[in-house]
Amino acid sequence: MFIFQLGQGDLSYNEANAGDREFTNGYQNIVDSYLTAEQMDLFEKITLSVDIDEMVSFTKLNSYEVYRTNDDTVLARGYHQTDGVFDDSAQYWRVYDEGERLLCTDSLSTTCVDGDWSSEAEAENTFSNNIRTGNDNIDGVTHYIIGDYWYTADLVEEYGSVSTQIHRRNAQLALTVQLLSNSLDSDDITDMYDDLINMEGYYKVQDYEGAPGETIERDHEIRYYAIDNRLYPRAGRYTADMNYNQGQPMGIFGAPTILSGQDVSTYMDEVYETIRGDFPDEMTRGHGRILNCSSILGFITLRFRGAYNSTKFALEGLSDTLRIEMRGTGIKVILIEPGPIGTKIRENSIPHFEKWIDWKNSPRRAQYEHGLIKRLYNPPEGPDAFELPASAVTAKVVKALNSANPKPRYYVTTPTYVMGFLRRILPTRALDWLLVRM
Repeated sequence: MFIFQLGQGDLSYNEANAGDREFTNGYQNIVDSYLTAEQMDLFEKITLSVDIDEMVSFTKLNSYEVYRTNDDTVLARGYHQTDGVFDDSAQYWRVYDEGERLLCTDSLSTTCVDGDWSSEAEAENTFSNNIRTGNDNIDGVTHYIIGDYWYTADLVEEYGSVSTQIHRRNAQLALTVQLLSNSLDSDDITDMYDDLINMEGYYKVQDYEGAPGETIERDHEIRYYAIDNRLYPRAGRYTADMNYNQGQPMGIFGAPTILSGQDVSTYMDEVYETIRGDFPDEMTRGHGRILNCSSILGFITLRFRGAYNSTKFALEGLSDTLRIEMRGTGIKVILIEPGPIGTKIRENSIPHFEKWIDWKNSPRRAQYEHGLIKRLYNPPEGPDAFELPASAVTAKVVKALNSANPKPRYYVTTPTYVMGFLRRILPTRALDWLLVRM
C-alpha cells in the first residue's frame, strides 16, 4: 500500500513540475527493476489509465465476483493468474462461508485446481451443502474480492461516478497490492520500498519552515505524507474520502442508519484497527507518531451535521485516551483540527443529499429551505470567511511530524482558534446560542 501511495505522490510531483501525468524516471526505473515487462505494463495501467470502461472490465477480470449469496455462504467466480498476470481463458469458482474460503479438495470434487472448482456445477454442490435451504438463495453481484479484501459491488457499478473518486482510488490501490503480492515475495517488496524512499535529494519541494518559494531537496520517505487513518480502504465499510462522510448535510434523524461507512460505529472501528496495526511490535517500538485528522466540529457542533459531528467527537475521545495511555512509550498521539478549508465538500455532498434526504417531506422543511438549501446550492462566490487552502493543513501535518516535542492538538484556521477559546469560557447555553446562529 505504501508503494502505491508513494506512486501517487510521485505522479502529483511530476504533474506539477513537468505537466505530465506519469511517473518520474527515478520512480519508474526502480519499480521496473523488480517487475517483468508484462507486470510493469499492468502496474502502469492500474495507476495511469483514465479509460473508465477499460478499467471496469480490468477490475472485473482481476477479482472474484460474488454472484450468489445465502446468509453467510457465498459463491464467487473469477480467473487464475501466474506471477500477477490473469489468464481469462478458463473460469473458476470459489465458495466462502462466513468470510472464509472453502478449499476444493479431492474428497469433494474431481474438478479441483489450486483449491478452486473448474466446474460450476461441482462448486454449486458444495455451496448447497453449506446452506439451510436453497429458497434463501439471492442471485446477483454483491461483492468483488481482490486479494484478501472484499469490496461492495459499487466498486464497479459506480467506478465512473463523477461525484467521487472513492471507487477508482480503492480499485487502484487494491489491484496494485494484489499485483505486487502475487508478483514478488515479501523481501523483494521490502527492498523496492526501501529503494523508493531513499531516492536522496530527488524531489525539490517547498520548505514549509522557510519563506514562500524557498525549497529543499528531499527523498521519498513516507513520513512526509499525511498518513492518518486511511491506510486500509474497504469498500462498504471504509473509503478514501477525506473525513469519510464528506461532511454530508443531513440532520442526525434524517440520515439512514448506515451509509457505506458513514456511521459512527464503522468509522471508529476502522480508526481503531488502523491505529492498532497488524503487527505485535507496532506499539512497543519505543517511538512514533499517530496523527488523526479531526475537525473544528470535533469539539463544537453545527446543525445538520449529526453524523459528522458524532464521528469527530468520538475520534477526539479515542485520541485523547490513547495519548494518555501512550505516555512514556515514546509514541506521540496528535490531533489535527482544521476549520474551513477550500475543498469541493459542498459539491461532493449534493448527490448524497439528494439520494438520502427527503427534505420536502421533513418536519424541518422550513429549516432546510431557508438555510441549508440556499447554502448548499447557491453558495456565495469566492472563499468563505477565514477559509484557507488545503496546504494549510499539510503545513501543520509536516510540523507535527518533524517537531521534537509536538503539541497534542494543532488548530488550523482562525475560527478553530476562536471557537476553541469560546468553548472553554462560555457556559453551554451561551455557546448553543452562538452556534445556532452560525
